[in-house]
Amino acid sequence: MSVLNDLRVPILCAPMAGGPSTPELAAAVTNAGGLGSIAAGYLSPEDFDQVLTQTRELTDLFNANIFVPETVRPDTDDLKRYATALGEAFGKTIDVPEFNDDHFYDKIDIVLEHAPAVVTFTFGLPDTAVIQRVQANGSHVGVTVTSTAEAVASVEAGADFLIVQSTEAGGHLSVHRQDQAVTPTVLPVLVQEVRSKVSVPLVAAGGIGTVRQGQRALDAGAHAVSIGTRFLTATEAGTKPSHAHALVSGEFSSTVQTRAFSGRIARGLANTFTTTMEPEQIVGYPHVHYMTSPIRKAHANDPQMLNLWAGTGFTHCVTQTASHIVCEFSALRVDRRHG
Repeated sequence: MSVLNDLRVPILCAPMAGGPSTPELAAAVTNAGGLGSIAAGYLSPEDFDQVLTQTRELTDLFNANIFVPETVRPDTDDLKRYATALGEAFGKTIDVPEFNDDHFYDKIDIVLEHAPAVVTFTFGLPDTAVIQRVQANGSHVGVTVTSTAEAVASVEAGADFLIVQSTEAGGHLSVHRQDQAVTPTVLPVLVQEVRSKVSVPLVAAGGIGTVRQGQRALDAGAHAVSIGTRFLTATEAGTKPSHAHALVSGEFSSTVQTRAFSGRIARGLANTFTTTMEPEQIVGYPHVHYMTSPIRKAHANDPQMLNLWAGTGFTHCVTQTASHIVCEFSALRVDRRHG
């Protein structure tokens, strides 16, 4: 795949929805030799269109990432029970919202208009017809996968490349069925397993905090690596100050995979919220995300109440520019036989 082959540094800045991904961050990563990303998740179509326009003014190469609508809908009674538990724990009245698809088809139309070099999908596998439309418009298509079964299905649907995400990754784990049980797998092993089943290029994602960790993933068969948590503390990122501080403060010692904030499995720093709601957590995306949103907004400066997404490599975070991070990973070397 020419876009990945042409990168001076074989890294992709992971798309980080909810604020951290900014045009400035995407451009800084690309302009330093990697591939920057814009996350469409939670943006209105109008804001997504504006962000892509701003990014295009700063760089001519970037990835636009879109959430695939959930195929598994949460149980209504589970949602009501979780709303009650949230209300009792935090003294708020919590309503159960309606399902929404994050304006999926509107966002497809927007990427067709902007034609970014790369379009990636998270949380599932879009219809083959959607993939073909995006490809026919000139964009390379990547799908995030967490297993060999998802990888094979994505290639059969027409994906140009795969982002292979291990359970070490920060933020949401992109299982294609949100109710699926997940077996912990270290990234190099998962890359080897997927490489044995498919021949398209692979981007390895999950817990990469150092060049050594990235190189292990490349040696296992990846063509590039995806780094998210390290970029949360880049000066160009739009990460909440309380979140960024938590990553570098030394006050948090461990991460946990939890459904407590969104109803989907996601890895973040263990805090009061995750401990309080762990016994009540349910399969419930995107409803739970919107149910906990008012609580998170009301406590925006309290890291004990926020979704502090972080991968297992978070202890390597420092406050620095994105270009310094890309430069650090310029030591990575790719075996061009992979992909």
